[in-house]
Amino acid sequence: MLQSIGRKWLMAGRCVLDDPNYLIRLVKSDRLLGSVLTFIVIGMAADGANHAYMTTSRDLVLLCTRQLTLPSLLLLMLSGLAMAWHNKPYKRHWFWAKVLLAGTMLANTLWLIEPAITDSLRALSTHNTTAFDDAITRESIYGSINLLLCAALVLLGLAKRKQLVSPTG
Repeated sequence: MLQSIGRKWLMAGRCVLDDPNYLIRLVKSDRLLGSVLTFIVIGMAADGANHAYMTTSRDLVLLCTRQLTLPSLLLLMLSGLAMAWHNKPYKRHWFWAKVLLAGTMLANTLWLIEPAITDSLRALSTHNTTAFDDAITRESIYGSINLLLCAALVLLGLAKRKQLVSPTG
């Protein structure tokens, strides 16, 4: 049994290394997950810190969102669409579910998370703690939604992969 599992992982690894689209998606996924972990660490370090550190950490989170998260999401979606164009899975329900989940994640980041980060910076500059707390709460809620969407995408990908690789085991 272990030998069979090892063979499947080895074949999956060859698939990733043989196809540049898979490799691009792997790198972009790592960048996306890395940015999320960065935000968590920055938020934990800034909790209860002085005003200057809090402002710097919020600036860093905004910069990472614009320079790391959004480009990674966009490239992840574009590489997925390129792979879809090549494999033509348009008639499969999982394809449209992944497009919907990834599009929702991108829209959530663009229209809800990034404005909440900007609002938190604005509140810090005016020393408005109520507005700051509101912005941080919104960012936390929408960020949590993105984590759930990301988990759903991973689970859907695993379920699809298992179904396509070997339906008998």
